[in-house]
Amino acid sequence: MISSINQSTRGAGGPNCLFLKIRFYRSIRTLLGEQAQADWGQVNYIENGRRKKLYFLALTLSYSREMYVEFTTRSDTKSLIKCLVHGFEHFGGIPEKVLFDRMKAVVLDVDSQKNPIWNP
Repeated sequence: MISSINQSTRGAGGPNCLFLKIRFYRSIRTLLGEQAQADWGQVNYIENGRRKKLYFLALTLSYSREMYVEFTTRSDTKSLIKCLVHGFEHFGGIPEKVLFDRMKAVVLDVDSQKNPIWNP
């Protein structure tokens, strides 16, 4: 769902600040409370001369486009559930549906008929 992420470490926040601009390629018109969209993103950075990465879950309400973003060190199923719960707490409720892109925490692969193989 995330089409591009622009990262910059320059600007008013100084050399150690990270600014993210997240753009979605798909806008869906829905009813209030009907749907949210969730996808992982990744930020690469250097700390003490070593390359590192952080993951983040972007959870966006389809009706209002209000977004919740949470950073984490992993993008596994346990982290996904934790981030979703925090996002729902932030929004004050749970939408009827959550759309996921083909993240490994949800879909492991597709079979020969293009059916999803769900992550248990």
